[in-house]
Amino acid sequence: MRRQVAKAVLIAGVILGLTACTTMQQQPVQTKPVKPPQKIVELINGIPIYPGFSYQENKSFVYESNQVKAGVLVFSGKATMSQLVEFYRSKMPEYGWKMVSFFQHDQDSFLNYDAPDRTCQLTLHAGEFSSTITIRTGTKISEGSEVQVVNPSNAAAPPHK
Repeated sequence: MRRQVAKAVLIAGVILGLTACTTMQQQPVQTKPVKPPQKIVELINGIPIYPGFSYQENKSFVYESNQVKAGVLVFSGKATMSQLVEFYRSKMPEYGWKMVSFFQHDQDSFLNYDAPDRTCQLTLHAGEFSSTITIRTGTKISEGSEVQVVNPSNAAAPPHK
């Protein structure tokens, strides 16, 4: 009788332990794509965003002045490096961009583009669980123009000529 009770307790413990493990497994986080604010939309106008990628506001930065509109814009989602590279190599020319340079290192690819009125650098990172697109873009300035140097911490430096 004691053996049967001990066996029943052991079986119940194993079943309870197994069900607890399955309910404690991390469930995927459901997130809705975040749409960028209007000034971001205007800045990235003419730069395609890989389908399904979401804007990461807390990792992005925009600067505007009378002469310059520039920013570092970050998007994240799921895609392989080859999907991202193929997408940008085929889509950017459709939007009027000319590739200036391209190189890869480890899990990162760097694509540099030029347009008549601005430049764009894409840094693509393919991680195991998610991928990141970092877009650095800005308007071109004419030679000899005075430019205010700004960093994301909003510390202004003296103008450069």
